[in-house]
Order: sequence, then structure tokens, then C-alpha cells
Amino acid sequence: MSAFVFADLVARVDGLTARKAMLAERISPLATDPSSGPTVARLRAFRGVDTLTALSIHLELGRGLAAV
Repeated sequence: MSAFVFADLVARVDGLTARKAMLAERISPLATDPSSGPTVARLRAFRGVDTLTALSIHLELGRGLAAV
């Protein structure tokens, strides 16, 4: 039974990993948009902040980061 549960959990992780990769592929072009690109680039300078996190922060906080 535990082998079945383990296999099910591995399949779920694989599915979520594939979904994340697909979303990253679709969202990443937004990070290079002239209106958000410079802010995303500056946010990525922080340790642990990658493109998707930086773009999320930029979109959540809005244009207030444009002056940073």
C-alpha cells in the first residue's frame, strides 16, 4: 500500500512540476516587457528571487516599484 501512495505522490509532484514549467514559459515574456523589465531585473538581484517571484512582486505592488 505504501508503494502505491508513494507512486501517487511522485506523480502529483511531476504533474505540478510540469504545470509550473508551462506557466513559467507563458509568463516569462511579461518579465521582459519594457514597463516591467527593469523592475523585474532589479528585484532578481535579491538572493532567492527569480523571474516569476520578481514579476509577481512587481504586479502585486504595481507601479510603485518603478521609482526604485
